[in-house]
Amino acid sequence: MVSSSPKPSMVTPMVSNRNFAQALLNKVDVSLSDLPKPCLKGDSFSIKIPEDLYQSGLSNCTNYLHGRLVLSRGDKPFSSKDLREKLLRLWKPIDQWKMVPLGRGFFEFRFCSADELRSVWSNGAWNLKPGLLRLCRRSPDFISSCQKQTHSQVWVHFHYLSLVYWYPRILFEIAWAICTSLTIDDNTKNHAFGHYARVLVDMNMAGFLPDSLWVEREKYSFEIEIEYEQPPYFCFNCNSIGHSSDHCKKDFINANSLEKVVTKSDPANKPKQVFVPKRTVD
Repeated sequence: MVSSSPKPSMVTPMVSNRNFAQALLNKVDVSLSDLPKPCLKGDSFSIKIPEDLYQSGLSNCTNYLHGRLVLSRGDKPFSSKDLREKLLRLWKPIDQWKMVPLGRGFFEFRFCSADELRSVWSNGAWNLKPGLLRLCRRSPDFISSCQKQTHSQVWVHFHYLSLVYWYPRILFEIAWAICTSLTIDDNTKNHAFGHYARVLVDMNMAGFLPDSLWVEREKYSFEIEIEYEQPPYFCFNCNSIGHSSDHCKKDFINANSLEKVVTKSDPANKPKQVFVPKRTVD
């Protein structure tokens, strides 16, 4: 009688290469008894995190930017190390910053001060030759796979604004009402051109772009006009920058799908053809 040996397990256990001393260095001072209990909602478990810890995390991200590396077809991709070396040469003398890859060509950049952040952000997009790095304000609950490019740097003109208001703080406050202020044009800063004040802003093109704004001070208010200097094309069909809704490929695909014949069955199980009229695309 031949005894059969037990079959080896198909699951290979995970073995850590760290020793006990190295594991102690990664010790986290969290009491397990203080952790919240998960609850069952539907078919999934749910856990509620403390709001104060979340807000604390947001406050620590004030001087953060998100960036996306855009490569043309045929460009050779490069590593995170190569990208950092390129940016070190471009962003001199700013050297105390950190870059964290997020996947899908997105990165998070952490700066030591708001001034350093603005000096980098005000350039808008950085030509890396090859490749282009587009920067935008860091958004909470950021997930790289769900992102679409909706922000762009645009120069805005403030018409009918007296020179007495042309102080950087006042112009930043006015621009802040519609978008994020980045920098002020030199001619505006030096009062060398008085037709309008010119401010560079980071704007969400998917949002509302007002053409006027009321400015108030103590017992007085007045209206100014807002003009956007060469804003980029924005498609409200796919919510992305680079083309208008009239030239959206997504809309073109949807239009072509309407040309297909939709087949239904009648009570006698005889196929019946329903023709859908073709929609023209301008």
